[in-house]
Amino acid sequence: MKKNRAIKSELYHLCLQSLNQRLGAVQRQITEIQEALTSETKSSAGDKHETGRAMMQLEREKAGFQLSEIQKQQDTLAKVNVLKISETICLGSVVFTTKSNYFMAISAGAFSITDEMFMLFHRVHQLENYY
Repeated sequence: MKKNRAIKSELYHLCLQSLNQRLGAVQRQITEIQEALTSETKSSAGDKHETGRAMMQLEREKAGFQLSEIQKQQDTLAKVNVLKISETICLGSVVFTTKSNYFMAISAGAFSITDEMFMLFHRVHQLENYY
């Protein structure tokens, strides 16, 4: 039981670390785009300037969407109780199967802990569709 809690806690911290890294990267990208937009002056190229500016604004919107998704994942992860033990699969569950191991928290790919791989899913139906 203690081993499972330790694994859950480590998986939780790896998720948190992953989200923080992604958040930092997106925030830097937004800052760079904003600086580029404010420092850019009207050039004699006209249409090229407007096209470049429109492309930068699209990139800013894309980064804003990524930021929003990261914040949603942070909210979901904040709901995970690493001390909770459950008989049914729910948010925060660590699931061991003969095929793979899973951590039901956020969709974040896979992590290796104590030489075991864990797939990270957000919703139970993702696990059901995986088989």
